[in-house]
Amino acid sequence: MVKRITTREPLNLSDKPTVHQNPISRYNHIVFHYNDRINNKNSILLDYAYTDKMYRFWYYMSTRLFFLLLILYLAPYLTFITLCISLYTVIIHENAMQVYRSNLKKVPNMFENMIFDEALCKSGSGHYLYFSVKPQDLESFQFPPTTKDVLRNREDEGKVNFMVYDRVFLEWSEGLRKPRWILWLHVLANLALFIIMQYFVYTPLFCFDMLHPITSITKCGSETVQYTLF
Repeated sequence: MVKRITTREPLNLSDKPTVHQNPISRYNHIVFHYNDRINNKNSILLDYAYTDKMYRFWYYMSTRLFFLLLILYLAPYLTFITLCISLYTVIIHENAMQVYRSNLKKVPNMFENMIFDEALCKSGSGHYLYFSVKPQDLESFQFPPTTKDVLRNREDEGKVNFMVYDRVFLEWSEGLRKPRWILWLHVLANLALFIIMQYFVYTPLFCFDMLHPITSITKCGSETVQYTLF
């Protein structure tokens, strides 16, 4: 009889990262499952990348509400705030890239002790599934003979424990690269619009300097008075 399991020691569910719709959370989820004792290699544990609510919120804004952000980039003062947030988001993401590279040096292939099987994941309605079976029950799986032999060698207390995953789960492990350039694009776009609006719109048309608002308004007012008198 095949028994599917969801957790095994030393998997600590209190440390399990939530799978938010952002690349760092997804990568951390992969690391979490790799660190399970049935998946890790030679007891080498990998590090998690730091993330927080601000990163998750701004990543969502950057990838789902691009045109709304463009409007904010044009607004006085708000454009400076969004620039700071965008820079913060990039810093968090670059830190995650450093963790990713460090983990890659430790373990080039996190999936070595996992099994790729999209059909099995689809039948179980998940991107990954854990199984605990008796060695003889491996024959009920459509794995190659070499894979079954490897699994039999991993028998522990009369059970063979393993995890299968699908393509989506695999893509999460490499999901940090592409968003990196999207986040940098937002920083450059925000900075460019900040400079353009400052020097070609706010100052010449509205006599308003975002970096020196009080001085610019006072100066503009005095120039207006002089123009009226003469």
